[in-house]
Amino acid sequence: KVARENKVTVTDKEVDTFIKEELADKKVSETAYEKTVLNNFYDWSMADYRSVVYAELLKRKVSFAIDKPAIDKSDRVMAALRAPNADFAAVARAESDDEASKAAGGDSGSVPIKTFDPNGVIAAVMKLQPGQTTALLYGTDGYYVAKLTSKNDQNVQFQFIKISIGEF
Repeated sequence: KVARENKVTVTDKEVDTFIKEELADKKVSETAYEKTVLNNFYDWSMADYRSVVYAELLKRKVSFAIDKPAIDKSDRVMAALRAPNADFAAVARAESDDEASKAAGGDSGSVPIKTFDPNGVIAAVMKLQPGQTTALLYGTDGYYVAKLTSKNDQNVQFQFIKISIGEF
């Protein structure tokens, strides 16, 4: 009902993309995943799994659509980062909801590029050059924006700001 009221939808393509990316991360085929994980552990078919993914994606999109404080905060953060001579670390210390990195100006430390990346931050910063900043990212648990510090073939270091969304 809330999804309808806010004109939030999830397309088949979004479900397909999510599943494709999950399977690629796990390095397993759809058939193998269905037989070894879905059937054995959950007693689900791939159609059942698609329904679960659809519901989770819809829940996430609704959360992003209705969390006005998070939307306002993300707008404020992005405006601060677009300001002339913006200091990413200062904005991170003032605004980030990630307590572990906030005091360090959002510094991630050196992170292996193959680290599990459910929010897409590593994938996004790997496309950048040092000093560049991502657009606003929609993660699994909130908004993210990140600035690449350095990268090589095995590790990446970046600063990031997390803006948590409330549970729907």
